[in-house]
Amino acid sequence: MYLIDSFTNFAASAIAATVCSRSLLGFALPLAAPYMWQSLGYGWGCTLLAGASILISWPMVRSVSL
Repeated sequence: MYLIDSFTNFAASAIAATVCSRSLLGFALPLAAPYMWQSLGYGWGCTLLAGASILISWPMVRSVSL
């Protein structure tokens, strides 16, 4: 609903981009996660994922607060 309300004229494109990126991350993360946790450990691996999710979601947060 956020995407539809935020991008009313381009709602279909916004939803398509979200579905595409979610599918690509859903494909890639299970392949890379075991190697990441093996080399970084669970603490730093989860910190890396949290930082990446903050960086990815930052433009949405900025667009809502403006």
